[in-house]
Amino acid sequence: KEVMETDNIGARAEVKIEGHLPKVWFTTTGGVQVFRNIMDNAIKYSDKPKCEITIQAKEMEDHHQISFTDNGPGIAQEFHEKIFDLFAKVNSNGKVDSEGIGLATVKKIIESRDGRIWVESSPGHGASFIFTIKKTV
Repeated sequence: KEVMETDNIGARAEVKIEGHLPKVWFTTTGGVQVFRNIMDNAIKYSDKPKCEITIQAKEMEDHHQISFTDNGPGIAQEFHEKIFDLFAKVNSNGKVDSEGIGLATVKKIIESRDGRIWVESSPGHGASFIFTIKKTV
């Protein structure tokens, strides 16, 4: 909610939450950074008149799995790992630039909570950023 309100995400994208989102533990800034960076990237790289983001969660044995799926241009397979590197981003023509730190920060936050993050995507079919985070005991 905080990211949606503070960043005015609703004016820039249509966000749908499907199902129930679990309560997960982050530091305040950590959780905000994860949600903010993933949604900001979806909006920034959108090639549609209105960016659409769907957030879903799945409960697993020891972790929660949360996904953010967008309707953007997609990401080619060869960049799926590279986009999580510090100072790397992929622009709409597939060129890697040395500007981004957002997804590297997200990866560091997620991994610090015994989770992992990855992307499932192909050009022309949007992207799903999926992460797991250890359940709070």
